[in-house]
Amino acid sequence: MRLIFTLIFLCCVHFLMAQNLASPKAVEEALAQAGNNRAALEKVMQHYGTDNFRDSMHYKAAGFLIANLPGHTSVENSTGDDAAIINILKIADSIYYRMVKDKSLDFLTSKALTDSLARTNKYMRSIIDTTHFNEREKDNNLPAVEHLSADFLIQQIDHAFWLRENSVFVRQLAFTDFCENTIGIQRVRGRNVRKPGKELYLFFSKYLPDVTESNMSEVIQYYNVTIDNFKKLLGRYPLSTRMGFEEFFFNGIPDFDCFDITSFDSRVLNAMGIPTTANYNIAYKMLQGKHSSCAIPTQFGHYAMFASGNLDRVPEIMDMPYEKYDGWMNLYTLNYAVQQANPYSLKNDKETIPENLSSPFIKDETALRIQTTSLTLPFKKKTNNKLAYLATFNSGATDILPVTWGIINSKKSKVLFENVIPGRLYFPVYYDEDDGLIPFGDVFILNIDSTNRNKRIVRKFASKDKEANRIDAVVTRKFPRKDKMIALAKKLIGAVVLASNNAKFTPCDTLYTLDFEPQPYLQDITLNNTKPYKFYKVEAPRTNHSFTIAEIQFLTKKLYNYTNVMMPAALPVFKSADTSRGDTTLIRLIESDYEKRKNYPEYDGKMGTAPSAYPSVTMRLSEPQVITHIRFAPLNADNGITPGDSYQLLNFELNEWKEIETKVAQYNYLLFPKMYKNKLYWLKNLSRGKEEFPFIFDSEGNQRFIYTDVK
Repeated sequence: MRLIFTLIFLCCVHFLMAQNLASPKAVEEALAQAGNNRAALEKVMQHYGTDNFRDSMHYKAAGFLIANLPGHTSVENSTGDDAAIINILKIADSIYYRMVKDKSLDFLTSKALTDSLARTNKYMRSIIDTTHFNEREKDNNLPAVEHLSADFLIQQIDHAFWLRENSVFVRQLAFTDFCENTIGIQRVRGRNVRKPGKELYLFFSKYLPDVTESNMSEVIQYYNVTIDNFKKLLGRYPLSTRMGFEEFFFNGIPDFDCFDITSFDSRVLNAMGIPTTANYNIAYKMLQGKHSSCAIPTQFGHYAMFASGNLDRVPEIMDMPYEKYDGWMNLYTLNYAVQQANPYSLKNDKETIPENLSSPFIKDETALRIQTTSLTLPFKKKTNNKLAYLATFNSGATDILPVTWGIINSKKSKVLFENVIPGRLYFPVYYDEDDGLIPFGDVFILNIDSTNRNKRIVRKFASKDKEANRIDAVVTRKFPRKDKMIALAKKLIGAVVLASNNAKFTPCDTLYTLDFEPQPYLQDITLNNTKPYKFYKVEAPRTNHSFTIAEIQFLTKKLYNYTNVMMPAALPVFKSADTSRGDTTLIRLIESDYEKRKNYPEYDGKMGTAPSAYPSVTMRLSEPQVITHIRFAPLNADNGITPGDSYQLLNFELNEWKEIETKVAQYNYLLFPKMYKNKLYWLKNLSRGKEEFPFIFDSEGNQRFIYTDVK
């Protein structure tokens, strides 16, 4: 039998090479790594190497699947499965199918069904709570090449070819894309879907419409609703370990994130006949972290990226794709097959790659979503490396994070970057295994001239400046104001302060109408009120029913000698000439049930919480009293300077972040003498919070953040 397999294998060499799918060497290397599982993989090749198949496509697909197994992982086989949780999903599947069979999308999202699911959840929870689970630790990172069975792989391949004949979208794919999207079994290492494509199709096909050329978004919306409704039906996941399928229908999955969602979504949708890729932005322009989403290949239209978990997130055709992803850095696909144009494939044999770009399965597809340009930079460092990188700022442990690569031309002392995003802050670096990231040029932002698309404007930030350019500087924030928070503050314009002696506010007097955009800190408004009322209400504008005030306090004059009072929170101080912290004749009025209400979002002292679920806050007094001022702050990210917190100032000096000074804030600003202009600074809050971003000082010593103030 081994001889037959070898002959078949050699006869198909030219087919595999011609399709650039998997070389015979790659297949053989995979077989060599399979250990005791080699016989199972050979069985797959033998199965598709017989005369039962009309052409070699099945065989080439099998070669593709097996050659790329190394580097991927598998969840434990069915012998390690917990039969109890599998049975619970079967029960839920049966119940839910009877509830929704032949029902419309409107019914699936209706209150009637939601209420029915809530009632049924009580029944399902009674089963779950009385079930003994034979749970044991599972390994989701077993080498797939050593553990996947022949039956699993054959089912995967057979279903893919069934889709090739029956799916309007799959049949349009080039053979390499067909193999990637429908043959591949994993997008994200360690995020495993235990079932082959055929079983995924059999489970979901009864809930989703047949895929046609015009209903792709609708099918995905059905899919999203199905997942959401199962979560309502089943509630919280009862195990602490993953099963590779069942957990996706529950809430509260352990260590679950967007990459798990993308991995599952892409496997299911590909199994349903909707070609779906797994993408992620390697970093954000300003925020920490990264995010994974699904995408439809652009040959079917430029669809917005999407993921389940949000019923509004379905792929719709985008008219202006670049604007939607303005906050992202470079974008990559997570593939099943090893890719050729990435650092893993391009590097020299002994060259080390930064960990976040080291996967052999990633492919840069930034230009499909974000405007990019090429850029050549001088490279005069002595290195045997073939690659250099552009990194972006990262306020986590790494400080800067590589996000794209370029090819070094050592003869011309240059490096060419193909996927540079205009309007982004970049740190040019190369990588050494011992020394890590080593800068080789000035930090810069590249922009395209709005009047001449062929003209580039590069804004550099000096690594060293002259002594004469030093200035005394003031710092008031560690991160700039966010557009979303500014928009929410503006929506408060038109908010009113009402007063009445009737709990229903009929009749009532309007004491104040907000006519300015509130700033992201505590501030006072004067009511000019001398009349006592029992009830006071601060109400959002009628055009904005979300009450986005983070903190609110009702103040009165001390001269009234009320007993239901406490000291108000202090107003901020932003300059040395003003240390009074507001009108000292004011005192805060409190209600009789203040101890119960003090943890409400409008009273908890936290700038990031607000009672947005209802449109007003009411002060209910035991007897009429005079309120003269309202002290409040709009919802914000609390990125200003907080008295009592410890801060560290760094600057990018000689190609590295260096500490200048650490101090505890006394007021809502920090003074730093003898700073430089046009150098990058970074303020760390050592006490709390994680949002921080670089800035420079202008000629007056004012703080100017990158992107928001400096472009």
